[in-house]
Amino acid sequence: MKKIKVLDLYAGCGGLSLGFKNSGYNIETAVEIDKWASETLQKNFPKSEVFTCSANEFLKKNLKSMM
Repeated sequence: MKKIKVLDLYAGCGGLSLGFKNSGYNIETAVEIDKWASETLQKNFPKSEVFTCSANEFLKKNLKSMM
């Protein structure tokens, strides 16, 4: 069975992502504006791509390519 990919916006250090991961989902990408939370998130999910920027900025730059 193919795992569903998750994009976590306003990710913090990854609490919601952890819930998704524990339910069998892949956390592909996470976006967090706070530098320290983003660094913690990257340590918690080393296989995920983490962006340190606002969700609005991320979506403007990446939404079309993600579709």
